[in-house]
Amino acid sequence: MKKILYPILGLMIIASGALKADVETQDLGPSEIPPEEAQQLKDEKHPFKFDILADYVAEADTNRCACGKNVTFGTAIAELNFVFYYKEEYKEGAAIGLSYIQTYLDYRDNPFFNQKNYETVRLLFSTFTSRLCNWEWQAQVGIYFDDLPYWTFNDYMYYDITAWGRYAYSQCVGLHIGFLAQTGMKVDRVYPIVGFDWQINDRWKINAVYPVNISAVYTINTAWNVEVAARFLDQRHRTKRDEPLPEAIWHYQTAGTEFGVNYNPNSSFSLNLHGGYSMGGHLKIANRNYHRRERIRIEGAPYGGGEVIFNF
Repeated sequence: MKKILYPILGLMIIASGALKADVETQDLGPSEIPPEEAQQLKDEKHPFKFDILADYVAEADTNRCACGKNVTFGTAIAELNFVFYYKEEYKEGAAIGLSYIQTYLDYRDNPFFNQKNYETVRLLFSTFTSRLCNWEWQAQVGIYFDDLPYWTFNDYMYYDITAWGRYAYSQCVGLHIGFLAQTGMKVDRVYPIVGFDWQINDRWKINAVYPVNISAVYTINTAWNVEVAARFLDQRHRTKRDEPLPEAIWHYQTAGTEFGVNYNPNSSFSLNLHGGYSMGGHLKIANRNYHRRERIRIEGAPYGGGEVIFNF
C-alpha cells in the first residue's frame, strides 16, 4: 500500500506547487471545509462552531539580501459561526460567521514599509444543500475589513465568493468541483476548485482537491488519525498611509508539505497539530493601485501550527 500511496501524494504536491506559481489565491480559512465534512457536522445539529487556527513560518532567505534570513510570517484566526436550517428534509440551511484575523509579516531591510502587524475582520455568509441527488453543495461570501485602525470602505475592503460541490460517484469516491472568485484592493481573480476524494479502505483516504485539501490520511482509531499533506499560505493586505510606499499592497504566497496529527473524540471537539517545511514562494509588493509590482523570491523554511474547533 505504501508503494502506491507515497508516489501518488508526491505527484499531487508537485503538481500543486507548479499551479500555485501561476494562480494567486486567498487563504480559504478554516470555515471552508469540504462539503461532506460540513454536512456531517450539520447532521449533529450543533448550531454554533468556534474555531481557532494559527500558523507560523520561521525566518527564510530571499533573493534580495545576502545578509541571512530576513522574512518571517505568521497568522492567527478566531472565528464563530451560527448555522440554521430552513429545509431539514433536504439538509438545507444557511450560516453566518464572524472572524478576527491577526497577520504578522517581518521583512527585514524592507524599503517599502515598516508595518508588521495587520488586523482584519471577516463577515461570512454561507448556504448549503443536499437537495440534488448525490450532490452536496455549499456557497459562501466573505467580506474582509482589512487593517482595522486605518480602514476605509474604498481602499481596505475585499471579497471572496466560493461555490463548492461534491458528487458521490460511488460509496468510496467523491468528485469535487467549484470555484473561488476574489475582488477588491485592485486584485480580481477567479480560479477553480477541482479534484476527488477516495476512501481506499477503513484506514486510508486520499484527498486530491486542489487547492483546498491535498492529503493522505491514515486512521488509527475512531478518535485519532495522522496525515501527510500540502498546505498553502496565501494572504494579501494593504499597509497604512504613512509608510515610505503609502497604502502598499502585498501578497505572501508559500506552499509546503507537513505531517499532521488529528484528534476527534466526538462531534463537539477536534484538534489538529501540524509541522512541516515550506518549499518557498513569493512576496509581491505593489503601490496602492497594484502597479509597479516587486516580486521577491522566498526560500524554504520550517513551519508549524494548529487548529482547535468547538461545536456546540
